[in-house]
Amino acid sequence: MNYVSQNAGRIARALFEICLRRGWSGAAEVCLTMCKCFERKLWPDAHPLWQYESSLRFELIQKVEDRNLSMERLAEMTAQEIGDLLHHPAAGPQLADAAASFPALLLEAHPHPITRTVLQLVLRITPAFEWKERVHGGSLKWHIWVEDANSENIYHSEQWMLQRHTARAGPQKLEFVVPIFEPLPEQYFVRVVSDEWLGAQFLLPVPLRHLTLPQRQGGHTDLLDLTPLPTTALGNPASASLFPFTHFNPVQTQIFHAAFHSNANLLVGAPTGSGKTVIAELAILRLWKLSPASKVLFIAPKEVIVQEQQRSWSSGFCKTLRRALLRLREEVADDEAAISKASIFLCTPEEWAALSSAGHGNALMQMVGLVIVDEVHLLGAEEGHTLEVVVSSLRRTAPTSLRFLGLATALANAGDLAAWLGVAPEGLFAFMPSARPVPLECHMQGYPSRFYSPRMASMNRPAYVAIQTHAQSRPAIVFVSSRRQTRATAMDIISHAVADDKPRAFLHMTEAEVEDTLYSVRDPVLAHCLQFGIGLLHAGLALPDQRLVARLHTEGKIQVLITTPGMAWAALPPAHLVIIKGTELSDPVTGRYVDYPLTDILQMLGRAGQLGTDTQGIAVVMVYDPKKSYYKKCLYEPLPVESCLQQHLASYLLAEVASGAIQGCQDAIDWLSWTFLARRLLQNPSYYDLRGTDQAQVDRFLSSLVERAAQELREAGLVAARGRGGIQRLPPAGPCARHGLLPRGIPRLLQALPSARSVEDVLAIVSGAAEFDALPVRFNEDKLNLQLAKAVRWPPRGARMDDPHTKAGLLLQAGLEGVAMPISDYNADKRVVLDTAARLLQAMGELLSLQGGQVLDATLSCALLGQCLAEGRWHDQGKGPSALPADVLRGRTSEAATRRQENGHAPRGGRGSGKAPAAPLAVVVEAEWATRGADEGSPTACRTISISISTRHPEGEVALSAGQVGSSTGPKAHWLVIVGDLESRTVHGMQSVGMGARQSSTTVQLAVPSQHQQVDVFVLNRDRLGQQLHLQC
Repeated sequence: MNYVSQNAGRIARALFEICLRRGWSGAAEVCLTMCKCFERKLWPDAHPLWQYESSLRFELIQKVEDRNLSMERLAEMTAQEIGDLLHHPAAGPQLADAAASFPALLLEAHPHPITRTVLQLVLRITPAFEWKERVHGGSLKWHIWVEDANSENIYHSEQWMLQRHTARAGPQKLEFVVPIFEPLPEQYFVRVVSDEWLGAQFLLPVPLRHLTLPQRQGGHTDLLDLTPLPTTALGNPASASLFPFTHFNPVQTQIFHAAFHSNANLLVGAPTGSGKTVIAELAILRLWKLSPASKVLFIAPKEVIVQEQQRSWSSGFCKTLRRALLRLREEVADDEAAISKASIFLCTPEEWAALSSAGHGNALMQMVGLVIVDEVHLLGAEEGHTLEVVVSSLRRTAPTSLRFLGLATALANAGDLAAWLGVAPEGLFAFMPSARPVPLECHMQGYPSRFYSPRMASMNRPAYVAIQTHAQSRPAIVFVSSRRQTRATAMDIISHAVADDKPRAFLHMTEAEVEDTLYSVRDPVLAHCLQFGIGLLHAGLALPDQRLVARLHTEGKIQVLITTPGMAWAALPPAHLVIIKGTELSDPVTGRYVDYPLTDILQMLGRAGQLGTDTQGIAVVMVYDPKKSYYKKCLYEPLPVESCLQQHLASYLLAEVASGAIQGCQDAIDWLSWTFLARRLLQNPSYYDLRGTDQAQVDRFLSSLVERAAQELREAGLVAARGRGGIQRLPPAGPCARHGLLPRGIPRLLQALPSARSVEDVLAIVSGAAEFDALPVRFNEDKLNLQLAKAVRWPPRGARMDDPHTKAGLLLQAGLEGVAMPISDYNADKRVVLDTAARLLQAMGELLSLQGGQVLDATLSCALLGQCLAEGRWHDQGKGPSALPADVLRGRTSEAATRRQENGHAPRGGRGSGKAPAAPLAVVVEAEWATRGADEGSPTACRTISISISTRHPEGEVALSAGQVGSSTGPKAHWLVIVGDLESRTVHGMQSVGMGARQSSTTVQLAVPSQHQQVDVFVLNRDRLGQQLHLQC
């Protein structure tokens, strides 16, 4: 008997796994139910309350079962009603408590067709029960699968873990793809079943008949069999010498005339590695041939792409042509000399959006003759909404003479992207994925294990065999999901090589070369792996180590390179063999494993095949077995690009309203008509939840989008309704739009700010901002946060260590105190937190000045914390900072209306920022009154206070360091002027002003109510601690 009871559950669970893998829906449900019955020792039709037998009396459960009271009905009843029904008043609270804690979920599904054969399902799961530690433990496991209308076939299945903290955080969103067929079935079913609890099973029908499948896409551009064009076709030996080859490849040859001999807009969709950068360079040469003074704007959606392009052009293309590049950031926007000198501007969409919000965009665009948008297909990625808005705005305001060049991978809906970019049919080149300079042979391998870690471990031996079989002595790249996986994979491959008695099979260096190489390596794990010819490359390595590994792999001294998907966008050398070891990575926000973006997979595959060396590249893609057919379809048939602007519309509507470009709903609809979203609505209406495609329905849909976004802004206190369909901006809209604050977090920010009295209060407000809601808290990082809390100045009190806001506060303090990060992932997180916090502090200071009242402490605390972040240290380097700077606390006064003070402080460089110590700087501040208004005694009369700031470097102007190309000729000082009353702690006005390296003085004028006979003026350098002045006027 014991033998049977001990093994029945195990056997039933094995049968469940088999049925799930075979896609047998009904059998899988029965097997899972039987498994839970064996483990709980209950019959399938037993009342779910029998699972509470340890906390409820037998008689109570029997009474409930006799009256056929379901868990749903018990959950709807109050404790008194339950007690009255059972004639047992004392039992009501016990049963109500059990019913409230029984696992229950509310399900909502939205189907979005991607193609005519692939459907994306967005499932929202809302926990509808009370989590109790003694009942549920730390987590609950659920099985989710999508089945057909007859409950015969499973199209998708996965496990989902509901954690304690996520159960209290509201709805959870899951996304997955399933196949669809024509004619469309009536419906699919989404089934969610608890792994442990009997009766916790939920079925959601998903109607499909109302869906409108996307229109079939047009044909692709055929790769013509043309004779390769020599570089001498440029007609200029100097131009031909720019390229490290003598002939253009087939893709470049076919596009050469359109790029170099016409001014038409172009969109080039070709696989990674097709030489699209050369096409961009041809367009640049065309521009400078016709207009040598014109400038080029290069926009790429990823920081790493911009950095790599800047490095490549600085050392090659632009260096040969003696042209300067300028990385467009907000601090160089006022540097006229650097802008005038540069011929190419490079930036990310976020940087261009910040420049436009500050009013610099139009002036810069007057100089630009060519806009290059690299990797334009990434507008369909999670962060692509900014790229879509930026390019749409450029298209809307640009003159007709401005040329646009879009570069993308192979696309299914290239025609829609071309129309959005203003590309005529003759300027569209949409090649198939097979149009590669080096043909690709792709092997797809499926692995059945449902659990991530065992599945990754099972791939290590096949990866080693693939290297031995396909690469032999040629270079190979293995892509893995994380930095931890790079180490684990490398160690396993080394073990397999040692077991085969080939420990140095991948090493192509002498012992002396190995010793010289290891001498400069900082990472001990990397040093160990390099001895076996295996290199590790990820963002957690020091930059010298990264460069060393890339150089060794390029030179062929190490054969195997193990790296992460993010490095595929950097300067990663191609290899004969590319292995993608798994297509899932951990998402710390949702706590589950999610698929790689398809754009990342295509980018990784683009690294296979060495031009000029290989006749073909080889790729091995290792996937979870049920997803094998999906990836085959995606890799050989390009998917369309869809807009993700719909979910982020409120933030961009705020920016346009704040700039005055949108003053009503009709203006917003006109603005939307320029976006890629408007182009795709008619092509794939069901993806965007559009019910019909006639003009009236489209207009109503766009109006509803604008109204929802406007309502979100109204609830945040940023805009107000004006007349019929009008939108009026409110004062907080300007600062929030300029600094890119999320509308949903602004009400909480405005409520908390006035009560801040110290830097500690401000730091708590910053770390609690909505911008940090999605800060990743990975597995076991709550323990690391607990360690970090012991090393910072203000450890969080009563906060959960797995909360992203707690982590943000700890990283902020760690950055100011120079605390070493426990793992390399924290360094990247810290950079994000510090950059976001600096932006938040500037916005908070401006919001406080608009609010007015007794907010002087909060305003000065924001300014002081901003100075600390700029230098990467606390202002006192030992004692806890007070609410006000030291000079303010001394309260110096003046006798006259004009006061002159000199500050000779030379603060030390910050440990966190890496800045050099500031040059000795003399600051002179003058303040004087000027009455404004005829009647000075009237309640509305104001007086203007004029504050002049003059600076000088006793040792002369700060020189530009060697090697900086096209950057500013010196540091730009950002001064913050605050006028208030130290006694009443009120603020009358605040203004920020910048002074370039060649600018020695500036003047700020602020209006102050005339009833104030004396005010306090605070002048602070936003970027330097110690440079702060206080005077009374």
